[in-house]
Amino acid sequence: MVETLLSSGLAVFHVPTAFPPTTAIGILIPRGHLHDPRSKEGLHALLSGVLLKAGAGLGPEALQSALDRMGALMEASSDMEYTLLSMEVLESHTEEALALLFHVFDEAVIPSKEFRFARRGMKASLRMSFTDPDYVTEAHLFALAFGPGHPLGRPLTPAGLNGIGMRDLQKALPVLNSVPRCCAFVVTPTPRATIHPLLARAAHLWRVTQDPPPACPGMRSSPAVRVRLIPRKAMTQVCFQALLPVPARPAAEYLPLRLSFYSFVEGGFSARLMRRLRVEIGSTYGISGQYKALRDFGYLHLSAMINRAQAVRARALILEEYERWRVSGPTQEELEEARSHSLKAFPMIQDNPLEVGSLLLKNHLHGLPSDFVDTYSERLRAVTMDDVMRAHRALPAEIPVWAAAGVISTLRDCFSGLSDIEEQGWNDPA
Repeated sequence: MVETLLSSGLAVFHVPTAFPPTTAIGILIPRGHLHDPRSKEGLHALLSGVLLKAGAGLGPEALQSALDRMGALMEASSDMEYTLLSMEVLESHTEEALALLFHVFDEAVIPSKEFRFARRGMKASLRMSFTDPDYVTEAHLFALAFGPGHPLGRPLTPAGLNGIGMRDLQKALPVLNSVPRCCAFVVTPTPRATIHPLLARAAHLWRVTQDPPPACPGMRSSPAVRVRLIPRKAMTQVCFQALLPVPARPAAEYLPLRLSFYSFVEGGFSARLMRRLRVEIGSTYGISGQYKALRDFGYLHLSAMINRAQAVRARALILEEYERWRVSGPTQEELEEARSHSLKAFPMIQDNPLEVGSLLLKNHLHGLPSDFVDTYSERLRAVTMDDVMRAHRALPAEIPVWAAAGVISTLRDCFSGLSDIEEQGWNDPA
C-alpha cells in the first residue's frame, strides 16, 4: 500500500493487486449524519441516495449508460461520519472510470423527480420503522443520551424529512469535494507509475486540506442513571436498550476493550449475557451489542427483547453481569476466543478490495497510522490481559442511560428505585 498526496490536497491510497483484473475506487467525504444541519436531519443520507442521479452533468440515464459500457458498478452510501462513493470496474476502463468518479460532483444537477422519489422512499421506510419497538426504543435512547444539541440526539423522522428541499441538497453538493480530510483509494493491478498520473488528472479540480474535521462531543454526562420509558399497551415483551460511553477508535484502549466486549455480549451464544438471559432463564431470544467507535467518541450499545414476565429479573441479571465483567474483565479463555474470532474474520475483509479500501480511508479520517491495516493482526496478538484491565478503567461504574418500551406497569417495576425517570410518547423521541 502506498499513500500519495496529490497536488489537489487529496490523500490517495494505492493498493497493488495481481488478481482479479478489476479496479476498485473509493472516495471518502467527511460529511455524514453528524454534519446534518439542525432541522435537516437526514440530509446526507438523502444526498447519497440521489448523488448518482445528479452527478457528472450527464443526467441519470447517460450516467448509467456510461457505467454499463465500462462494465462498472457505482454506489454511494452515508454513515455517521462520512459519505462514501465507490466504484468497481474492469481494469481496461480504469482511466475513464477515475475521470467519471471524480467528476461526479461537477455541474451536478439533481433531477426533481429523483429527489421526490428518494425522499418519498425514505419517508415510507421510516414510517415502517416507527412500528418496530427496537427502532423506536433506539431513537428514544439516543435522544436521551446525547440531547437535542447533538446530531445523534435528533432522530430522523418522516415529518423531519419534509424540511429538506432541493435547495438544501444543491447547496450541500458543491462543498463535498473541498471539505478537510477527503481521501480516496484505488485497488488495482495497474502499476503506480501509471495510476498516479491518472489520479492526478482526475482530481485536479478538487481542493482539500488534511486538517482534521472539527471535534464532535460524545454522550452527555450525568451523576444519576437516566431512564426513558415508552408506554405501549399491546406489547407482550419489553424492549430494553442501553448506552455506555467508551473511548474513541484512535484511543489505545479501543482494541483491548473491543476484544473484551466480545466476551460480554458480542460473542453470540458464548457471550455472558446470552448465556444468562437465554440459556439459563429463557427470557429472550437473544441480546445484541455493538461497540461503535468514532473518531472523537465511542459507545457500547445493548439491545434485547425480554419476556414481559421476566423483565425485572432480566434487567437485574444484566446489571449483575456488567458489574462482574467491568471489575474482573474476561477470563483468559474468553480473551483468546475473542482474539481468535477477530483474527479469523480479518482475512475475509482483506479479500474484498472495497472493504480494504474503505478501511484505509476510515483509518485516515480517524488519524490512525498508515500501516494500521498491515499491522492489525499483530496488534490483536499483542493485546494482553493487563491491557484489557487498563481499558476497563474507562468504563462507568453503572450503565448510565436506558430506554425501554412496553406495558408501563412492567417498565416501572424494572426501574423502581431510580430517580431520573421520564415517560415519553411512542412517536415523540426528541
